[in-house]
Amino acid sequence: MAGIQLSPHLRIRRGIASFNLLVGRDGYDDFVYRNQFDVSLKPKAREYNVGFYYTQNNDSFEWKYEMGARIHPDHLEGVKPDYCTLFSLELLVTKKGFLKSLFYFKLCF
Repeated sequence: MAGIQLSPHLRIRRGIASFNLLVGRDGYDDFVYRNQFDVSLKPKAREYNVGFYYTQNNDSFEWKYEMGARIHPDHLEGVKPDYCTLFSLELLVTKKGFLKSLFYFKLCF
């Protein structure tokens, strides 16, 4: 079986986080000086995952190959894409049909 995967991640469409930072205090009264900061939670870019995979299985083994990329990782603009590749080989080792992973290799760069 072979396939292509394209998935956009969930993101925040709009929102603001307000921070109230204490910066000082009057020496004579109980007056506290504060600075308030407002930060937008909306990301500047949208993350997409693109992947290709191939799986082959029969009664005694299963092997997989996957390759994928994250475009705008973590919803950050101007960041290089992340790439990952995965190889795995699983063998049938019990009479009940459970698979045991014999070889698993994942490389991300």
